[in-house]
Amino acid sequence: ECKAFSDFINARLADDESLSHLLPIATADGLFSAVSDGMLLCRLLNEAAPGAIDERAVNRISPSKPSRFHVTENQNLAISAAKGSGIKVVNVGAEDIIEGQPHLILGLVWQMVKMALLSKINLRSNPFLIRLLLEGETLED
Repeated sequence: ECKAFSDFINARLADDESLSHLLPIATADGLFSAVSDGMLLCRLLNEAAPGAIDERAVNRISPSKPSRFHVTENQNLAISAAKGSGIKVVNVGAEDIIEGQPHLILGLVWQMVKMALLSKINLRSNPFLIRLLLEGETLED
């Protein structure tokens, strides 16, 4: 899971200069440390649900001197926006992500990745999906 999620994140967010100190994620443990400051989660959520987080609200975290307050604020922002976007966030707090709790981070990242992948599936982008309708079905069904 970690490898697949890391590959997805590396591919989708590679051009984001504000994440250059976090990307590319090379190891499984690298995923857990990369999400610890909250910037990557905020960008990933905006990839899945554009506009979910106002970019101006995300604190730029210096890799050399991270502020615990700003990191916690970013994590809380990502968690709140994820809830508002329809992601199930149960018993996940900023401290859990900062500490690198694998099962909680993987659950949250999986839902963001799934949302990002499924957001690209629609009739406008893929008009041939209409062929999947069964006989007698309409788009309204």
